[in-house]
Amino acid sequence: MKQLLQQLWFVAVVLAPACGAARAQDAQTKIDHYMQASVKVDHFMGSILVAQHGRIVASKGYGMADVKAGIANAPDTEFRIGSLTKQFTAMAILELEAKGKLSVQDPACKYVPDCPRDWGAITIYNLLTHTAGIPNLRLVETEPITPKQLLALFESKPLDFTPGAKFSYSNSDYDVLGYIIERVSGESYQEFIEKNIFDPLGMTNSGYDSSHPTAKNHAQGYTYSENGYEPARFMDMSVPFSAGALYSTVLDLYKWDQAVKAGKLIPKNSLDEMLTGQANPPPYTDSAVPNTDLDG
Repeated sequence: MKQLLQQLWFVAVVLAPACGAARAQDAQTKIDHYMQASVKVDHFMGSILVAQHGRIVASKGYGMADVKAGIANAPDTEFRIGSLTKQFTAMAILELEAKGKLSVQDPACKYVPDCPRDWGAITIYNLLTHTAGIPNLRLVETEPITPKQLLALFESKPLDFTPGAKFSYSNSDYDVLGYIIERVSGESYQEFIEKNIFDPLGMTNSGYDSSHPTAKNHAQGYTYSENGYEPARFMDMSVPFSAGALYSTVLDLYKWDQAVKAGKLIPKNSLDEMLTGQANPPPYTDSAVPNTDLDG
C-alpha cells in the first residue's frame, strides 16, 4: 500500500541515506544552507527533521509559525499535516482488522447503511489503495459537516471506473474509511486515532485539529504572493476529516516512522501488507468531481 504515503504540507520529515564518512556537523551545515536557500528562493516556512541510522541529524524550524504574533517555527511547532492523515487512517483500519473487527477484503457496503448500488463491488482494500473508483471530492467548506453528510456529497455520483480497474487518488475513499472506523469501533475517528495510535506512541503534540486552533505552538496557514504572506483560506476541519484533518510535529512524525518500522501497532503480516505495493498496479488516472474547489 505504498500509495498511502503522501507528501506533507509545510513540514518535512526526511530519512537520510548513508553518507559515508561525512560528519554530523557537516551534514547539519549542508542541510541548513540548503534550507536557507529554500527560504530565500521558494519562501519556505516550516520545520524539518533529518535522521540517519536511527539518529536525528538535524531538526530545525524556518520562518514564522505566526507572522502577526512574531512566533517562529521550531521542531515542536504543530502543523496541519494534510493528506499524511491517510497513513493514520490506514493504520486504524489495519488495527481493527488485527482485532478481528473487519477484513480489508470485506465489501465497503457491509459497513455503510443505504450503500449505493454502484459500490457493491468496492472492498475496504480498494478504498485503502485508491482503486475504488469513487470520484475524488475536492471541497473547501467553512461550515461543520458530519461524516454521513460528507459521504452524501459524492455517494450518488457514478463511479469513475470499475473497482480495482485503475488507481486514482481519492480523498473520498478515505472519507469512507473514516466513516467505517467510526461504525466499527463505536468511537469517533478522533477518539480512535488518539487512543490507538497517538497515545500508545507518545505522540503528545498530535491530534485531530481544531478549526480555530489556539495553541501558541500551532502554525497558522499562509499563502505567498506578490503581497507577501497572507492568511490561508479558512476550512472547517470536519471537511477534510479522515482524509486530511490531523496535525502533528516533525518530532512526533519521527516517532511514528520509527514505530511503524518496528511493528509496534500491528502484526508483522499486516505491516508487510501495508508496506508492499501491488504486484500489478492498475493504470493511474486523476479523477475529479466537477464544480468543486481544490483542497490540496
